[in-house]
Amino acid sequence: MTELLAGRLEASAQAAPSRVINVSSVAHTRGRIHLGDLTLANGWTGYAAYAMSKLASVMHAISLAEKHAATALVAYAVHPGVIETKLLHQGFGPVAGATPELGARGVVRLASELAVTSPSGSYFNEGVAAQPAPAARDATMRTALWDAALRLTRQ
Repeated sequence: MTELLAGRLEASAQAAPSRVINVSSVAHTRGRIHLGDLTLANGWTGYAAYAMSKLASVMHAISLAEKHAATALVAYAVHPGVIETKLLHQGFGPVAGATPELGARGVVRLASELAVTSPSGSYFNEGVAAQPAPAARDATMRTALWDAALRLTRQ
């Protein structure tokens, strides 16, 4: 979807670049991209699928940063924290998490700040710029995943 909107996003950048914010998770650090089995048909577990999707979200932000001029479009990935959601309880049982309102603060701040000082492609962990997992920084895998996504969406 972002690729379909990229032209409009870039064209609408006037006083500041357009922003793409991917909500990810610290779970991306445990994710692994299975290019030959993106649906995990040969070994699906809820956590593996979640972690892979969150890794792909971080990789997407980094790839967008590489593909677009920072004056026109910037992209970020954000881990909002462990949030009190149905997903948390289904995956981990009766675990306490932060409120959705608290989790949204970092995303809203990043979306609404006039100027973000961190470079495009940055990953934020609970509002603080942090180094993403080594797998997210693997340029070869990011390119392969980008190409696979374009093929699957017939772009």
